[in-house]
Amino acid sequence: MPESSIDINKFLELNEFSNSKFLIFGEEPSLVVKVKNHALAKEDLRMIEKVYLNMEQEDFEQNFHQAVLSNSLFNEKKAVFINLDKNRLNKGLIQAFQAISEANTNNLIFIEVKSISKKTILKDVVPIFESSAHIVECSMTYDSNVKDFLKANLPEIINDEKNINNLINMYEGNFSLLINDLEILKVLDLKNEEDILNVFNDNGIRKSSRLIEHVSKRETKKALEILESMKSNDRNSIGLLIWVLARDCQALSSLKESKTNLRSFNIWDSQVKWYNALSKRVSIRQIKESISNLDKADKSLKGIIDGDPWTKAKDVVLELSA
Repeated sequence: MPESSIDINKFLELNEFSNSKFLIFGEEPSLVVKVKNHALAKEDLRMIEKVYLNMEQEDFEQNFHQAVLSNSLFNEKKAVFINLDKNRLNKGLIQAFQAISEANTNNLIFIEVKSISKKTILKDVVPIFESSAHIVECSMTYDSNVKDFLKANLPEIINDEKNINNLINMYEGNFSLLINDLEILKVLDLKNEEDILNVFNDNGIRKSSRLIEHVSKRETKKALEILESMKSNDRNSIGLLIWVLARDCQALSSLKESKTNLRSFNIWDSQVKWYNALSKRVSIRQIKESISNLDKADKSLKGIIDGDPWTKAKDVVLELSA
């Protein structure tokens, strides 16, 4: 299948859809939402009945056929949202995919595959839907993907190579935050270049993704400066910091187990070298101790135990950058 058939940027450029079924996969939740919103943009949502199904349920096929074949009492059309959380395929799931693909319906069908690897999806699932659905990968693995996305979505007044490259550097590893700020920009409807660029203000929160670089290079002072910047700009950003550090620890654990593919952690290719270098230096004991401190930080944040979550997060940075 041509790469363009699953490219998120090319899908978002479509004004008309040749199919009413949409197979969606990838690790970026914000893009999954964007794909659904784009597919529904021209629909009158007041006239659509929403149906939610889980492919893992034993009676899924029966419920699916009932949903797409029966008429809605009060609405013109249905939107059927089908989720698959399981990380492995089996004969029953393949049959369910085939049933969805073969169903003759004008209703909108969204099939979201969350945990199965891209390799398996391309090999076993995509061929089933090649002629019956729009197939969209919701991932931003390479800088070139992000560059294309920004070219298509930035306001014209700041849509140039310099600003795009600056934004890629600014939001590296944190695409969901970039999506969020682009949505804020739409709401504000700013016209002045300076005002628009201020929305993408390069503060400590956006630079949280640079933590792993400084920690890997044992640049403890620079790493701690990021923590202080986050704390001074927005004390509520501790939740984001705990998430970033926990993600980093999970990635390090994966590398220790010789699992080298970090895409499931939303880690861009340009960052992998920092994780590889750090995994060779830190021990499993250090990783486990860091995870334990992050658990305490999370419980402190939620008020379950006493203590300052910022202090525990700082301990993790000191432990890993030593």
